[in-house]
Amino acid sequence: MPGAPRALQLAEFLPAQAAAWDRIRARHGLRSPALASFLGSSPMLADFSMGAGPNGLARPALVSSVKLRQAGFHDTLDSETMFRKWFARYQQHRLLPFPGDSHGQP
Repeated sequence: MPGAPRALQLAEFLPAQAAAWDRIRARHGLRSPALASFLGSSPMLADFSMGAGPNGLARPALVSSVKLRQAGFHDTLDSETMFRKWFARYQQHRLLPFPGDSHGQP
């Protein structure tokens, strides 16, 4: 049964998972670097983007892509498609494990 919602800051939570990441890398024979190097500043960007942190949620912003389209940027990419592409690429390069496998192979 799911628990109650709770606030979580990735910039605080993820560094505490470094030892678990090291175990995953060893178990799957991954070529990924240590967690801090692998993630860079992305946990802080995610926290900022989602409004996590001591200041609560960020103010809502009105975002429009009209000016981008007027400037000629018409291509779009579905977010789910993009995530699938990059997860698959990271798995092929042995940066992330394949689901259900302990040796880094599909």
